[in-house]
Amino acid sequence: MVFRLRLPCESRAVAAARGTITNVAGLLGVDQDVATLVASELVTNAVRHASTGDGMVLSVYANRACWFVEVVDHAPTLVPQLPHGDSCFAHLTDDATSGRGLPLIVLLGGTLEVHSVGQGRKAVSATLDYEPGI
Repeated sequence: MVFRLRLPCESRAVAAARGTITNVAGLLGVDQDVATLVASELVTNAVRHASTGDGMVLSVYANRACWFVEVVDHAPTLVPQLPHGDSCFAHLTDDATSGRGLPLIVLLGGTLEVHSVGQGRKAVSATLDYEPGI
């Protein structure tokens, strides 16, 4: 089962993503708080860094082992380096006001990927272990 939501590349998209992901997480049996955080962070990054273009598409799906959240937006420039491992907060200072979202996903056990999907679009996805019954 795949859930897709087309969103504008505007700040109001974050609230729409949160509302939708809460329901979808319940249907998939994944932790709603974690799912909401992951979707919020990916959508927020698209709003901040992508062109408004055709907006973005938020997709959520699961298999027996993992669940996935992906945002496809109109930003042909790929993120140069996604956070990973224990050092994912190393670049942040105590007074930093941004830059914590993707590292939080990693600390929750997520794996991040970014790739071009053609026609000036990119996809950023988070994969997390699926634990039925949460």
